[in-house]
Amino acid sequence: MTYAFNDLLILLQWAFHVMKLVLAIALLLLIFRPLSAETFQVGFHDFPPMMIRYQHSGVYKDIFQEIENLTGDIFLMNFYPVARLHVLFEQGKLDIEPGINPLWRKHSSTPGIFSIYFSQSVVLLLFQPRKAIDVETVKDLKNKQIGTVRGYHYTDYSNHFSRENIIRVDLPDEKKLLEFLSAGRVDQIFIEQNVALYWMKQQPILQILEFGNVIEIADIAMRVHPDKAYIVPRINAALRQLIDSGKIEEIYQRYR
Repeated sequence: MTYAFNDLLILLQWAFHVMKLVLAIALLLLIFRPLSAETFQVGFHDFPPMMIRYQHSGVYKDIFQEIENLTGDIFLMNFYPVARLHVLFEQGKLDIEPGINPLWRKHSSTPGIFSIYFSQSVVLLLFQPRKAIDVETVKDLKNKQIGTVRGYHYTDYSNHFSRENIIRVDLPDEKKLLEFLSAGRVDQIFIEQNVALYWMKQQPILQILEFGNVIEIADIAMRVHPDKAYIVPRINAALRQLIDSGKIEEIYQRYR
């Protein structure tokens, strides 16, 4: 009788552990695969290699494809000028803006809710051949022309361009920056590292340009409209899996 009772107890304990395992699996499935897949509007601007409009590809496009594979959701890519993108997000007509640091949108009427950080944006100096200098402080660039993208805010430098006699030369985009630098029209530019590596891969002649000091590092995340806050845990779970598996880094490497 005692043996039978012990066997029953063991069986009940085993059944309890199996039930906990089943519930845990069910919870994970609900996180990654909602009862009904949804479609979300993602907004960004043409910014190779992060988003490449004419190819409808890029780092963020590939990351969202991986998230789709994990969650079953659909993420539709929409390209807009930066100013228009900001307005549409605040109006709730765009659900997600990828690759954003919260500080960049702190003045927005709708700052958004952010996912976990999945990468970093690294801005550095790029010089003409044999013209690289070591830049430790803002004063090291006094009286120099710096190629920059129009409308971009460079956290540690924006307040010093006029004060320290640093001359800001604004251009429409990073491709134009590299053309100006390559042609000798400026001696140095500020540029995001992944963007520089991408264009050097596309145009090997640019590989003679010299990298300088890092001027800014920012953690980046997915910015989600508050109306879609419920998607954040799903995105976080998917991003964590992609980070841990090395998939995020693999995607970046495709474009470097």
